[in-house]
Amino acid sequence: MNGRILFSIFVIFCSSTVAQDNRESYDAWEAHGGCWEIKDSIIYGRGDWGYCKFLYSKTLTDFIIKVRLAKVEESGGYSVLFRYDDNKDCGYHLLLFPFSTVTFSKLRSDVHEYLFPGNSVYWQQGLNVWNTITIESSETSFDIYVNDHHLFTLKDSEFTSGKLGLSVGGDPRQKAKFEILEIREK
Repeated sequence: MNGRILFSIFVIFCSSTVAQDNRESYDAWEAHGGCWEIKDSIIYGRGDWGYCKFLYSKTLTDFIIKVRLAKVEESGGYSVLFRYDDNKDCGYHLLLFPFSTVTFSKLRSDVHEYLFPGNSVYWQQGLNVWNTITIESSETSFDIYVNDHHLFTLKDSEFTSGKLGLSVGGDPRQKAKFEILEIREK
């Protein structure tokens, strides 16, 4: 290899410990349960009996988040959280399953109130299949996109601000990968 050294950045966040990887983009993230690894620009999350969350520490109201994600092992749910309050375990939850649905719900301590249940023809099913989710939040309106196709618009005003997050549910066999493509306040 002509004397060149190849390397990748590899950081593990387990339970509530926080590690640094010398990348500004991940300094603001913190693990809550499970095991989270960052290798290059990919975030890997492994479940641990219940939902394991990787939370962005900044509180946001109006924003755009674009995340590329794929389930690596097993068929359980994984998700993107927003306007999430980690002290009360409540907020909005875009819950995904690798072989079926994309649902949108209010999360209140493991209780889901489904606001948009269903499938999307734009959701590519399977393990190790990348999909892109975009959430645009503006006041009480949410626009949800799957693979750059508008899925739905929903209006709800229960949660007005909170954190962004990634989560993997289920037991330790559950594993997903995420890549943050954009986080922008409006």
